[in-house]
Amino acid sequence: MCTTTDEKRRLRRRIRELEEGLTQDQRIHSDACLQKRFLELDAVARAETLLLYDSMGTEVDTHFLMYTLWNQGKRVVLPCCLPDHQMVGRVYAPDCLWQHPYGMWEPAKECEAVAPEDIDLVLVPAVCYDRSGMRLGRGGGYYDRYLAEYRGMTVGLCREWLLQETIPAEEWDRPVGMVLTEQRVLCPKPEKE
Repeated sequence: MCTTTDEKRRLRRRIRELEEGLTQDQRIHSDACLQKRFLELDAVARAETLLLYDSMGTEVDTHFLMYTLWNQGKRVVLPCCLPDHQMVGRVYAPDCLWQHPYGMWEPAKECEAVAPEDIDLVLVPAVCYDRSGMRLGRGGGYYDRYLAEYRGMTVGLCREWLLQETIPAEEWDRPVGMVLTEQRVLCPKPEKE
């Protein structure tokens, strides 16, 4: 009997194979389109505090977004992993980062922690998304736990060729409010104000 966890594991493998087929030029072009779409969102323009993430591997490059928004005077927050698959957002400063054992860069413990209710918009990482805004994460559950209590706007970036019709979901999985691809903006659920 195939469980939802098994289905997700198979889909992660399939997406990894698709990503390996991308050329560097395709990746760079895709990143630039997705970064531009994100920065042009009204929700981003209105947001004072945004939770982004440090992209790794084949993920859409978020470093450009961090630097751009920080230089615009926005308060950029990055997630920090805590025990028991919890996470907290801390204020980003380029000179106050350390590399987590998982490989991503996080703000140091001295950086100010920001409560979820003080964050206007969360850019949610995913292996891929589907048309209804459901995400396939990496399997650690950090964002599932964080988003269970978050009530603000959520956005996901997804390369067009990785967008799925449906993703197997568990009862705790939550869709994002908006999915951006190079070709479209999907708003499967209304924006939260």
